Parts: sequence; C-alpha cells; structure tokens
Amino acid sequence: MTLELKELRKIPHLEERKYVRVQEGSGLYLVVENSKNQCKRFEGLMRYPRGSKNNTRVYFPHKLKNMKEKDLNNLLTLWGEIKDWSKSTGKNPNDYFKKDEVIKSSLTLGKLFENYLEYYEQIVSPRTFKDRKKKFRQILNYFGEDTSVTDFEWDREGRSKVLQLIKSIKSRGHHNHPIRIRSLLKGCFDWGIGEGIFPRRQNPCSIPFDIEKVGLEPKNNPSINWSEVPELLEKINSSTNSVITKSSTKLYLMTCIRVSVIVSMKWDWIDEERELIVIPPDTDGLKRTLSKKKNPEYEHYIPLTDVIKTILNRMRRISGDIEYVFWTPRCGQYPHQNPSSINIFLKRLGYNKKLTGHGWRRVVVTEGQQVCGTKKDIIERQIGHTGNRRGSIGSYDNTQFLPERKLFLEKWCKELVKQGLKI
Repeated sequence: MTLELKELRKIPHLEERKYVRVQEGSGLYLVVENSKNQCKRFEGLMRYPRGSKNNTRVYFPHKLKNMKEKDLNNLLTLWGEIKDWSKSTGKNPNDYFKKDEVIKSSLTLGKLFENYLEYYEQIVSPRTFKDRKKKFRQILNYFGEDTSVTDFEWDREGRSKVLQLIKSIKSRGHHNHPIRIRSLLKGCFDWGIGEGIFPRRQNPCSIPFDIEKVGLEPKNNPSINWSEVPELLEKINSSTNSVITKSSTKLYLMTCIRVSVIVSMKWDWIDEERELIVIPPDTDGLKRTLSKKKNPEYEHYIPLTDVIKTILNRMRRISGDIEYVFWTPRCGQYPHQNPSSINIFLKRLGYNKKLTGHGWRRVVVTEGQQVCGTKKDIIERQIGHTGNRRGSIGSYDNTQFLPERKLFLEKWCKELVKQGLKI
C-alpha cells in the first residue's frame, strides 16, 4: 500500500516526531517533526552492512510542500535503485549519490615520469636517455606536472587529451615527432600499469591516432649514386678541413660502421695481432639492447686492411698518446670528436640534403654487392646489423665470417682508392 500525497499532507504535527511509512515494506518514511518545528521530510532506512541489525539512514532533499504525485513515484523508484545498488556493490547506500564522482589518484604525471625515467635510464644509452628525458619535459610543459594520472585513463577522456597534444605538435609542422611522443607515453603508461601505479585500464596511447599519418612523408637518409662517388672523394681530398675530420670521414667511408662508433674509437680497441678493430658491445652507435650491451658475443669486428692501417698510422702520429683515435682540442661536450662532425663536413662540401653519413650505408650495401660481388649477408654483418641472430635459431648463431668480411673490406677499400680516394 502506498500513501498518496494528499494523505501525507494531512498528517498533523504532534508533540513528538513521527515516522510514517510511505509504502508498506519499502523502508521509505515521511518524517513528521513535532509541532514546534513544523517540518515534513523523507528518509530511507535499510539494513547496512547486510546481515547486521543496524539501520542506515538516507536523507532526501525533496520537499513535500512542492511535490506532485509523479515526484513521489520518482522518489520511490530512486529509493529502490539505491537499495539495489547498495546490495549489489556492498557499499553504503549514501555513497550512491557519489558513485559517479571521479576519485583521482594522488600520483601526478610529473611523479610518474620521474619514476619511469629511473627505470628507463638503466636500459638505454646515456645519449638516448638524455633525448627521451627532454621529450618527457616537453610533455609536462604541455599538461603540467601536477596533473593527476587519473585524467589519462581511457574512459576519462585520456585519449582525447593525448590527441590534443599530438595536434598541437603537428600544427607546428612536425610530423615524425608526434609519433615518437605517443610511443614514449605508451611505454611509460605500460610500465606504470605493470608496476600497479597507473590505472589498469586500456592504455590511451596503445593505438596510433589517424592524424599521425597526415602530412607524414617517410624520409630515408639521402644518398648518392655510384657514379657520383668520384666527385665526393675529390672534394674530400681537396678540402682544407682538418686532417682529423678528413681522416675520420675516410675511415667511415671504408669501414661501413655508424658515425658514432668511428668518432669514439679508442686505441686499445685495435688488436694488431689478430688484425682487428674490436668494438665493445656497449659502444654508442652499435644499437645493441641492454642484454646485448653486456654480452661479449656482441662485440663488433672490423678487419684491418692495408688502407685502413695507413689511416690509423697517420692518426697515431697525432693522437697516439691519447685514449681516443679522433681527439681534438675542440671536442667540447665529448671526450672525442663530435658525432655530428662528419655530417657537418659533408654539408660544407655541398652535400646538404644530398648525402648523410648514414645515407652512405646504402651505397655500401648496394655497390658492395654489385661492384665487389659480395653477398648481402656478409655486408650486413660488416655494417653492424645482427639480423642473423634474431628468432629462436638466431640465438645459436655466432658466425662472424671474418675471412669473408676482410676480403670484402679489402675489395671495398681498393675500389674507393680506384674511384679517387687519396690515402
């Protein structure tokens, strides 16, 4: 039985407070205050926690004076929903009104990045870490250090927030940078989920944004054709740049390994007895993962040829008593020649947007096969790739093919001399 509004309004105020059931068995009551207070209000009573003998009160703001019959029906429906919600969740019925509130984590984006970078520094090279740390600072400058990580949950419009950052970067004409930023955030959020400090919901950066493809033009490092090599070598020969820069550039053209490895070469890497340059696996530029950086099996070998020895002998007269082969008084932030020196040299020779140090590797791979007749697998090993060690069977592959690689370098160096390289 449910009382109608007119019946509820007729209930008089007496000396004592009175509780009137609005609906039999519902637990919803009209509280009629004493004659002094002259107030009528609604309360819901239910057993909470379940199984206890205690009643928990839920107060409603509804005013009987202004209510209509449909309002009373809505109130009864609401009270039914509150009871059902409390029973299914085990929560206090009063918390029903706060169930949609977002309880934000006390962990801030700034602190999450700080924690992640402590881990990240252990798995990447110092150079990579410095670059990534700079990018994380750019992200914080956009969102703010004190932003709660809760704001980046998938169902809290976290993906939309990241999208706005991507759009902001692309609006400045940068198209590769947004991809790197999203990738960094994905890695950080995945790490946070694994550590239990980021909400275990779908990572807002796990799926690429369609806008990332807009304006993106994949660019390979510029390179030159074999027919253009004699002109390049002639410009290097006649250049007035320092002997050190010219020598490191020539050695780079011959050895096919990355620029960072060449400029950081040390004298104690040279094993004259075995006629090898033995490059430690943790050398910046070898692109080894953390596990491989600590594994001697991932050393890189450069067989010594007569032409390479000539370059090194000349440098020994200049820096033989110093740790690094290519050391200059103007090293600046590096204890050796700056890794950008070779690319800057090529630009000064007129090869800006025509050839980079890394682009030369395309010449080596292509002409090493066509001109020297060397198998691609041998060339790949010589330029520092470890594709042969991928996969389950690759983990057993320790082949080096050093005799074949030395033969290739001998052919390659002679071919460069034939094309005009002066040693």
